[in-house]
Amino acid sequence: MKTAVALIALLVAGSAAAQDVPRLDGTWKLDMPMSGIHRTDYPDITLTVSQSDSELVFETKAVGRSVLRYRLGEETTQVFGGLERSALAKWEAGRLVVVGEREMASGMAPYRLTVSLAGESDLVIHEYIYLASGEAQSKQVYHRIK
Repeated sequence: MKTAVALIALLVAGSAAAQDVPRLDGTWKLDMPMSGIHRTDYPDITLTVSQSDSELVFETKAVGRSVLRYRLGEETTQVFGGLERSALAKWEAGRLVVVGEREMASGMAPYRLTVSLAGESDLVIHEYIYLASGEAQSKQVYHRIK
């Protein structure tokens, strides 16, 4: 009896943990006004996310193409927009959290990125960059198109 109860508790705990990892894969279009971008000369920006148990790949398409790849639980170093960044990605409370350092014109700066779902059709990315002059923040809101 104790073994059956322990097995059921393990299954329930495993099921709850699996539910904390949202499925981010799909194609998303940036909502510029909701993201605080009010320029009309900006191109449409799409984000394609591929997700597996151990890796997430973010491919952004606008004028060019940029790819960021994160292996969960491992430090990743890559070049994005011509600048180097290194980061550690993990799931935390139902959202992807990326913490690392990125190259800026003034040198390396620590940053934190969170990626989460808002409802069924919105993906929200918050980025915080910690500069000597203070914290810079951005918010990007994407709507699912595929």
